[in-house]
Amino acid sequence: RKDEAALAEKLEKQAFDEPVGASGKYKDAALAWIRAAEPQKASAALAAAEAAGPDSRNDLLAHYWHHGMADAYLELNHPEDAIPHLEKAIQKTNIAGYIKTCQEKLAKAREAAAP
Repeated sequence: RKDEAALAEKLEKQAFDEPVGASGKYKDAALAWIRAAEPQKASAALAAAEAAGPDSRNDLLAHYWHHGMADAYLELNHPEDAIPHLEKAIQKTNIAGYIKTCQEKLAKAREAAAP
């Protein structure tokens, strides 16, 4: 946990210092905070990632960003927030395996989010 917290702090500093790719660094920081059992810090990193928006350098990077964001939201038990990211992740790739994985997660997220 200590190593994950240190990694999260390092990623957040990099995101602040280097705006290009910052959204991915914040997303990765959120996942590290989750592994460090720091859900409030993970939520703050997710908010920063959302504010920065998806990686726009190419569709595959955007796919990874959306997929990672969805994973973080699912880990934090926020399936309703994961759903739009999974839908976008599917749109941003033509790799069958990636699509299948996202579709499976999307079905579980929709089930979990259903009233």
